[in-house]
Amino acid sequence: MSSSSSSRNASNSLPKINGEYTRIEIDHESSGVPTEISQQSDINSILLNLKSNQINTNSSGNTEITPLIAGFTIQRNEYSSVKVQQHQSRQYSTTNSKNNSNPNLPDANSTTNSNASESDTLNSPDSNITSSGIDNKEATDSPSKNKFSLKLKSSYSSEEEKEQMKNYTTFTAWKKLILFAKNEYKLLGGAVCLLVVSSTVSMSVPFLFGKLIDMVTDPSFPMPYGLTTNQIFGGLASFFAVGAVANFGRVYMIRKAGESMIARLRTSLYSSMVKQDMTFFEKNRSGDLISRLTVDTTIVSKSITNNVSDGLRSTLSIIAGLSMMIYISPKLSLVMLLVIPPVAGYAVFYGKFVKKITQRTQQAVGDITKEAEERINNIRTVQAFGREAEEILSFGKASNYVYELGKREALASGLFYGSNGLVGNLSIILFLGIGGKMVMSNEISIGDLTSFMLYTGYVGSSLAGLTSFFSESMKGIGASMRLFYVLERQPKISSESNTEGIILDDCKGHITFDNVNFTYPSRPDTQIFRDLNMEIMPGTHVAIAGPSGKGKSTLALLLLRFYDVTGGSIKIDGYDLRDLNLKKWRSNLAIVPQEPALFATTIRNNLMYSNPNATEDELIDALKQANAYNFVFGFPKNLDTFVGERGVSLSGGQKQRIAIARALLTDPAILILDEATSALDSQSEQSVQQALDRLTSNRSNSGSSSTAAINQRTSLNDQQVMAKEDEEEAVMMEYNNLSKSPTPIPSPSRLDSLGNKVRRTSRTIITIAHRPSTLQKSDIVMVLGEHGNIVETGNYFELLSKQDSYFKKLLTTKE
Repeated sequence: MSSSSSSRNASNSLPKINGEYTRIEIDHESSGVPTEISQQSDINSILLNLKSNQINTNSSGNTEITPLIAGFTIQRNEYSSVKVQQHQSRQYSTTNSKNNSNPNLPDANSTTNSNASESDTLNSPDSNITSSGIDNKEATDSPSKNKFSLKLKSSYSSEEEKEQMKNYTTFTAWKKLILFAKNEYKLLGGAVCLLVVSSTVSMSVPFLFGKLIDMVTDPSFPMPYGLTTNQIFGGLASFFAVGAVANFGRVYMIRKAGESMIARLRTSLYSSMVKQDMTFFEKNRSGDLISRLTVDTTIVSKSITNNVSDGLRSTLSIIAGLSMMIYISPKLSLVMLLVIPPVAGYAVFYGKFVKKITQRTQQAVGDITKEAEERINNIRTVQAFGREAEEILSFGKASNYVYELGKREALASGLFYGSNGLVGNLSIILFLGIGGKMVMSNEISIGDLTSFMLYTGYVGSSLAGLTSFFSESMKGIGASMRLFYVLERQPKISSESNTEGIILDDCKGHITFDNVNFTYPSRPDTQIFRDLNMEIMPGTHVAIAGPSGKGKSTLALLLLRFYDVTGGSIKIDGYDLRDLNLKKWRSNLAIVPQEPALFATTIRNNLMYSNPNATEDELIDALKQANAYNFVFGFPKNLDTFVGERGVSLSGGQKQRIAIARALLTDPAILILDEATSALDSQSEQSVQQALDRLTSNRSNSGSSSTAAINQRTSLNDQQVMAKEDEEEAVMMEYNNLSKSPTPIPSPSRLDSLGNKVRRTSRTIITIAHRPSTLQKSDIVMVLGEHGNIVETGNYFELLSKQDSYFKKLLTTKE
């Protein structure tokens, strides 16, 4: 087989472990920055870029993947991942052990490995710790395969974040944090004032104790202000009580400011997250975002409140302590000053290390969170396939990566604080030796030496506190960078404004796709639509059919403007979708997806999510029209029944009918039904289909509920219904003829009048489906082809009657 053919086969076969797409990691050893990739399409892209992958199953039953391009390796371990590694000027092949319990690899029969003998076998004595845990390299002949080394991963979840963070320095991060804390300035200012009082009291203690010792040991020592001993001790007790009260106020105000900041930070971060575009959520998984909301915000808040307070306290103590030491004995103070610079320099170096390791730790914690969240959300699947043990092992390996990072920090911390302690103790011995000689020579008194030694201890502990302040601040800076990326990211598509853009007060539902091209931002090499042209007239029921994976559901995403087209335009009632007010536009749409999203709350709250002002009667009417009334009011708590996370306590059909009722409450101008019955059994499908039939009935008058319009229609006799349908058909025909007229319309007001009439009597419906029973109910079927364009349009039966009909072949294939 040719090399190019091998490449194509390899790139189209995704690595699987027990039927599930695995994670691929590209590791650029030259830069030391691995990039994690989870999207299936990205895996395709990576394999495609390797150009000439060759895959071979050898005589031992092991599967080998040998890139012919020097410098790349693809390797998969037993549980965690497929790894694509880049090395310098070397060529490797990676072989899975035949004892591997997960032997599935890409398309083992598609190619041959002509160059396998020329490749060096990857046989490193180390292994890498990836986000999935320790990635043990299966080198069967290596005597040290159980050893591993820690390879630090990138601190960023996407290249976009990495680029943005290049502009961040420690100074800019601190500046942003201080500015963010402006609402807490009063509390922090009050805490600082109380800190000065409490620190003054604390730093007076060594001096006062020294004087007390001199007073006791030297009978000739003069009593201050003629006070008695009892009066002096009573005054000291009152003085210390003032310090205690000040300390209480300081701690209270700092803690209050910290909690206030955490609340604001989380709210601001969440607000920024929910306003982001879909590209952001493709690049940042929910578990990592939750980790930022919970763990990172706490670290940042503590760094700007508690940690700043402790840092100021340590700074004041050092300044006051050194001043008093110089006042007591300049000679001994000079010795002390010689010790401080190397300790401070070591502290700066240690702080920078902590900042880097904290960023990576927080990213790793985010990885663990998203892995745990994903598995817990899919616990039924995990247990159904009996994968509990494997998931526990995988999570344990991921946790071990965090442990290894923590161990590195613990080692550095131990070395730092241990050496600082040694320097401090040696300094005390040195001061005692020099100070003892000075006492013997009457240069200083015993009380002064005692005060000096106490101040030495205070300054030493404050230096340690200042070091801790610096290292904790670096942790806060590392975590804050992850937060500011989200806080400052401007979504490319924003729905925040209520006034920006054109507001369609009366959306008619006339949709035009004009030479639309589209690729997903996360998959720029995969084109979904190419010169797509289609027109959906107001009030028509259009079905979209086509092969799987060719963009049917993408049409709904584009109409909701979750993404912008990369070429051409989408027009609504003649206006470019990008020019419309997005919030108002989305209020004109309702979608019933294949997998309805229900929140972990009551049925009532799920229904009212689409219309918070819906009345009890409207809720009941919507449930009746959705065929959901009987089962909802069969529950003991009916509308107040808790549905569980993602509606887990409801069946698929029940969830779907709740979603339909929710759509009914919005009375949309455009209704999108995305494979709404494809995943249901026949009985549930029948119930849901009856609800959909009602939902696709005519819209209501001037904003009243759609259920009222349906009830009005069902109350008419057959003759009245026929007459009403004839009238609506005549209105629709005249409107369509006028709107398509190439010549200027003599009476624009007539067209507007007809448009309003069409809007009042019907809604535009787009059904994405593949079942004939669903397609037959549409006015028009539009068929998407293999290349992302419309290949056939017409009535269901018209398309079936055509010779060589693509639609007919598509239905035959589906069956």
